[in-house]
Amino acid sequence: MATGLTDTASTGADGLIPEVWSAQTRDSLLANLVGWNLIDRSFEQEMAGRAYDTIRIDGVGGTTDDTRAGFDVSSNITLGAGGTLTAEVITFLTQVSLAVNTHAYKFWDLEFELDLMTQMPLMERGAERTAYVVAQKADDDCNGLIDNFSQTVGTLAAGLTDADILRGVQYLNDANAQEENRVALFSSAEQINLLQIEQYRNSLYDQAFTSAADGKFRGFFGSKYGVDFYMSTNTEGTNAAGHDNGMFQQEALAGAMIDNQRVATDYEITTDSFRHAVHSIYGLIEVRDTSGVWLKGK
Repeated sequence: MATGLTDTASTGADGLIPEVWSAQTRDSLLANLVGWNLIDRSFEQEMAGRAYDTIRIDGVGGTTDDTRAGFDVSSNITLGAGGTLTAEVITFLTQVSLAVNTHAYKFWDLEFELDLMTQMPLMERGAERTAYVVAQKADDDCNGLIDNFSQTVGTLAAGLTDADILRGVQYLNDANAQEENRVALFSSAEQINLLQIEQYRNSLYDQAFTSAADGKFRGFFGSKYGVDFYMSTNTEGTNAAGHDNGMFQQEALAGAMIDNQRVATDYEITTDSFRHAVHSIYGLIEVRDTSGVWLKGK
């Protein structure tokens, strides 16, 4: 004769079953920050050890940015028989002022009691994320310069074409931009669009999905037409509205970081808490408008 049994199960006994809180974490994933690697930062070295808040950048050869009008081949270039040389006044480019006027920071306060009673490494994770957030602010400001270029190709939210890329290269050539250190910064969506274009498939695909070339920064996925291509997931815009991609010679944009990821920490006795802050102080400016192109695309 069968006998019905009622077993003792986990129901109602949750308090008896131990749980484990892992010290490992699965944090939110972070964007790759590329912009500051691509711009001209040579002024930082020139100013090393000096106190300043503005860098004045001068040049010769014309009256406005990237022109040669005023002291050029158009006048006083030939001498007739028995003629007299005519002196001409050297003209200067409009001065560009790189103001170091952005102070980006992130600050947080962590109670000792919470840190003591949790297994998650809160101090370590908080410090890592703080440094990233400040770096992302600097990258945001850098990438925000791209849509200031007056030369544009393409349409926002529509994929760029090979003809668009070539027109961008022509803009740089027409401006006599230096052939070295030409770069293009693309969104992830635009990178994938380019890799679907027949002209790019063979030349870029292998470069994009193998190891990066020596001397290239994170995000590098190949070169074409003398331009190094980089992908960042932190370009301005969205997949729906399109992104501000850009092509430029390095000297088109300049930046100076005089206080880079400075960490400040202390213990506050009145709240029994640790405090942690990260600071960056920097300046950014467009120096050569015609040495850059705003590539409107995906």
